[in-house]
This record gives sequence, C-alpha cells and structure tokens, in this order.
Amino acid sequence: MDTKVPWAGKEHLIVEVRLTADGRWLYDGQEITHRRTVQAMHRGVERWTEGGRWDWIVRIGGQAYPVVIDDTPWLARSAKVVGGQLVLRLNTGEEVAVPADDGSIWVADDVVRSRLSDGREVRLLRTAQGDLADHLVDGNGDSVTLVVGDRRIPLDISL
Repeated sequence: MDTKVPWAGKEHLIVEVRLTADGRWLYDGQEITHRRTVQAMHRGVERWTEGGRWDWIVRIGGQAYPVVIDDTPWLARSAKVVGGQLVLRLNTGEEVAVPADDGSIWVADDVVRSRLSDGREVRLLRTAQGDLADHLVDGNGDSVTLVVGDRRIPLDISL
C-alpha cells in the first residue's frame, strides 16, 4: 500500500515496510523471505525523531527507511536457562541475559515479555516460550511460576 509519510520535513509517497508482531518483515504487504535481508533489517532497526515525534527506521549501510512496528522490534526466538540465569536469543542475533530484578519478566495479552538491562522490551515468540516449558510450574489454574535458578517468577498465564 502506498502511503504518504513525513520524512526529513517533507511528505513522500513510499511503500509501507512493516515488522509484524510475530517477527515477519513485509514490503507492501508481501513477506520478505531473503534470509540475509531479514537479518540485516532486524539488526538495523532504530528509533528516529523529527520535531519531537518518534518513529522507527531501518538503517542498512548509509540508507534509512521508515518502518511500521506492530509491537516491539526486539523478539526472542529462543530461551534457555544457563547457570541460574535466563538467556534469550534475539532476532538481532544477540544472546542476552535477562536481569534478575523484579518486573523483568511479565505477561501481557498472553505473551511473555522481558525488559533488558538497557531498557529494551522484548517479546518472547512462541518458540522461546516453548523453550521454557521445563522451567514452568503449574500454579492455581490461572498462573504459572517460571523457575530460573533460585528465582520463582509468577506469570499470569494458564497452561
């Protein structure tokens, strides 16, 4: 879909590029499937502002393009517990440890989320949530407890 968007103080007719909540990149509604292009796009997402308005861009090399982000650009594709710490593999290729403080893992709209020490909010994709199955203890029917080392993290989601 062609859309007029403000860019560098002017309106331009552009084709929409979108990152869906489940981590798929779309160009004019069609999924981008070239592996290296998708990897570069995940790594190139940045916040951009003009006139106090925040938007998202994807920057590859010296080029930047505005994008629509449906949820958060940081997605956990897999998860594991290593040495008593939760470690996530992100769509950017990074492997990051989740902080051990309260509130670093929660559930919103039946999706497990995490906040990293640098402030980024990460959505755990279904694959990453499934990786944690061996670390979940059934609660009272409307919650589960995620056991990570000595930590017990209640999550308001039913099994």
